[in-house]
Amino acid sequence: MQGRNRILGGKEQQSLARPVGLFALTSALALAVTSFAVVLLLRDSSREQAIAEAKSITHTYAQAVVEPALTDELLAGDPAALKAFRESAGPHLVDDRVTRIKLWRSDGTIVYSDEPRLIGQRFELEPALTDVMRNGADEAEIGDTHNAENVFEQGDDVVLEVYTRVRTPSGQSALFEEYVPYDRVQDQGMQIWWTFAPVVIAALALLWLVQLPVAWSMARKIRDGQQDRERLLRRSLRASDAERRRIATDLHNGVVQTMAGAAYSLGAVENQLPGDTPASAKERLAEASTATRASLRELRSLLVDIYPARLRDVGIEAALHDLVSPLQARGVAATVSVRLPERPPEEVEVLLYRTAQEALHNVRDHAEATRVDVDLRGDDHGWTLTVDDDGHGLDDDARALLSSTSRVRGAAGEHMGLLLLREMARDSDGVLSVGASSLGGVRVSLIIDGPEGED
Repeated sequence: MQGRNRILGGKEQQSLARPVGLFALTSALALAVTSFAVVLLLRDSSREQAIAEAKSITHTYAQAVVEPALTDELLAGDPAALKAFRESAGPHLVDDRVTRIKLWRSDGTIVYSDEPRLIGQRFELEPALTDVMRNGADEAEIGDTHNAENVFEQGDDVVLEVYTRVRTPSGQSALFEEYVPYDRVQDQGMQIWWTFAPVVIAALALLWLVQLPVAWSMARKIRDGQQDRERLLRRSLRASDAERRRIATDLHNGVVQTMAGAAYSLGAVENQLPGDTPASAKERLAEASTATRASLRELRSLLVDIYPARLRDVGIEAALHDLVSPLQARGVAATVSVRLPERPPEEVEVLLYRTAQEALHNVRDHAEATRVDVDLRGDDHGWTLTVDDDGHGLDDDARALLSSTSRVRGAAGEHMGLLLLREMARDSDGVLSVGASSLGGVRVSLIIDGPEGED
């Protein structure tokens, strides 16, 4: 099946949709948070702008209309001065943006208002308003209409009260006050908000959209770099296999053949010895013949380790049996169980073989085991290889090294092979783990994910 055409370094065509989609989602969340913050800032800024505009209107009326008509007689409560002020300034103070106008004397008496019933009444001035009258700064505050002075403004629950100082020609100070309905301020603030908020939000959304192709391009470059690394790794493995094959061929055609001839010659000489040959000479010749044959077996086992020729020819199961045969020759109870619906891809097969080879080498060299079980199974979801032994297990240093999740940088020693295999397993979307076995020794486990789909 084409869906099983995997590469050792992972899938050749990795989907970019997931990382780019994750980036788009996180950046969209960041955009939403930023937009919310911008909305709040614009709302507050718009409200402040509307209040500032109300202050400006009040100050303009005070300087252009009220102050030129203001006299000491009006502040003293002279009816004629009040009538003159009403006739000269009153018509110019009519504004549909303002619901109430008041002109205060320093003692809290209202000397003029567009509500005649307030004229002449006296109320206590707040300290802030006294400061405005004394220092001349404009002041605005949000107030309700439930105070005694607001008995005639019950239609609006919340108003914006704006104050500014005015003076008579002689220099007496008075306080000019205007009421602006707060909902009008809010409406004006919303108008300002609607002027700028869509532009800002659209700019942020445009920035988000511009980032998507950039993110896609960066993800593709990362994927291409990973694929280049995988190709280099495969090329290195192929070069390693070629070198293994060359070394194995040289050994087989050279030293192995020479030692095989020597073993046959020694056997023939041993069989042809005269009867009067000293016993010590016979023993030495027998020892030499036995040692030569043992060395020949070890060399042939080494050839299998260096280059598993049968792996490519007959598959993983026969190659696993070849791997355990030297252990069986030593008296170790070694079993191989393989359950595969079909033969794995070549790269997966090589990784499975090398993992089993390294695990069995460790058993042979370090475990002092009497039993080894090799189990390989596979299905549509992937492949699982386990090698269990009943040896004495890992020492503390080896357990700490092999349980580390860090990359192999500068690691060395007898467990370097497993560490390198763990790296290869990672690059092949697999997981290599080393832990305790149910047999009492060590379990080496390799899990490789299968293809995501089939054609």
